Amino acid sequence: MRRVLPVLLLAAAPAWADVPVMGSDATCAALAQDLDRPELLPRCLTDEAAAKVRLEEHWDALPMDLAGGCTSAVLDQGPGSYQILAICIEDGLQAAALPSPFAPEAQ
Repeated sequence: MRRVLPVLLLAAAPAWADVPVMGSDATCAALAQDLDRPELLPRCLTDEAAAKVRLEEHWDALPMDLAGGCTSAVLDQGPGSYQILAICIEDGLQAAALPSPFAPEAQ
C-alpha cells in the first residue's frame, strides 16, 4: 500500500506546473547587443512572447521528463528563451518519434 499511495497522489495532482519563467528581456537585449543590431530587440521580444503562448497552450500535454530536461538545459546556458525551449522540446519529441502538439493544424 505504501508504494501505491505516492502514485495515487501523483495521479490526483493537478497539471505539473506552468511554463517556467525565461529571461526573454535579458536574452533579447544580449542578442541585439552582441550583433550590434538594436533594431532586433522588439522583434525578438515579440517572437519570445509568441513562443511562450505556444508553450502555454500545450505545456500540460508534454512529457514531463522532456519538458523538464529542456528547461534545465536552456536555463543552464543563461537567462533563458521561450523560443529555444520550444525548439528543444520539438527536437526531443521528434527524436522520440512522438507527435508534436505544436504542429500546425491541417488545412
